[in-house]
Amino acid sequence: MATREQIEANRKNAQKSTGPRDTGRTRFNGLKHGLRAEQHVLPGEDPAAFRAEVDAWFDDWRPGSHTRAVLTARAALASWRLQRAAASESSHRAGLAGDAGRAFDFEAAGRVDRAVARLDVEPMAALSLLESHAAGLDRLLASWGGLVEAVGAGPGGWDRMLYHHRLMVLLGHRTDAVPLEAGPVPRASDRLLSALELVLRPGRQTTGAQAA
Repeated sequence: MATREQIEANRKNAQKSTGPRDTGRTRFNGLKHGLRAEQHVLPGEDPAAFRAEVDAWFDDWRPGSHTRAVLTARAALASWRLQRAAASESSHRAGLAGDAGRAFDFEAAGRVDRAVARLDVEPMAALSLLESHAAGLDRLLASWGGLVEAVGAGPGGWDRMLYHHRLMVLLGHRTDAVPLEAGPVPRASDRLLSALELVLRPGRQTTGAQAA
């Protein structure tokens, strides 16, 4: 049985004790570091960024019990996965936008090619198609620009039947149309070619589709 002196000594020692320390951050370090990056980080992701995310959650909430530590770990992991999902969605949408842009450009180029292929037989219809969208207008402007360059040096620059054919289709006439009946501009082109005494030779003729 404890003596009076022992009881008094125990009482004094108890008064000196500060009680259990706050071990919330040390008791659950094992669980905190149990979220290993190699288990949750996909190739291409930054393991250091994952560890920083987990540390931030534990620093903010400082779980003081097993249950709180588990919930904090789950929240940190969920936050990381949400960030991944957002980045994946952005990448996916960017890919869809890129695919749509390429498909639009491909279709525009196809419309131009189909319209040019009709210039020989249906020049007015082909011109209408080309004038209906920007890519077609760019093609027409380039064709007209080539004719402007041809006459830049004066009448002597109009020395190829290619220019006459291109002029005919750009004015909505078939390349085999009679210039006299097509109007003053085609008639002037034909006269200029005749004045320069150009003679078409086999293999030099250019179709309207190629000319435009």
